Amino acid sequence: MPEARGNPQISIFTRYPLKLGKANTLICSITNLFPPSADVTWARNGEPVTQGVSTTSVYPVNWLSFELFSYLEVTPQDGDVYSCIAQTPGDLYSGVAYWVPTDPVPSDFLETVAGGVAFALGIVFVFLGIVLIVKSRRPRSAE
Repeated sequence: MPEARGNPQISIFTRYPLKLGKANTLICSITNLFPPSADVTWARNGEPVTQGVSTTSVYPVNWLSFELFSYLEVTPQDGDVYSCIAQTPGDLYSGVAYWVPTDPVPSDFLETVAGGVAFALGIVFVFLGIVLIVKSRRPRSAE
């Protein structure tokens, strides 16, 4: 019987870009799982959550490693703390990952800033090009 290779890795991420107060799905990814079984539970602010939870079957990956996904339907609010808890049979491993929603910077703001920086750099390079062309066309004085 093969033995486990290290501890499972747990991470949580959102299915869609985060918008506070808008419905989303948290995805709990459990990788490096062996033996291929784990019980997954969710909690919000320390309280167990059972509604809106679904868990996939265990998927084989490579070299006798497996992964498992669990989903939680949420409407994140400021101050929430979500946790995904994974426990392997026989209590060989128990792990937890946390996710705290933070209000992201609106993407249109980032696009505007990036566009402004690109425009400013373009103007600087055009000016620098003109200066270099003018300097290269001047006749040099013989000394």
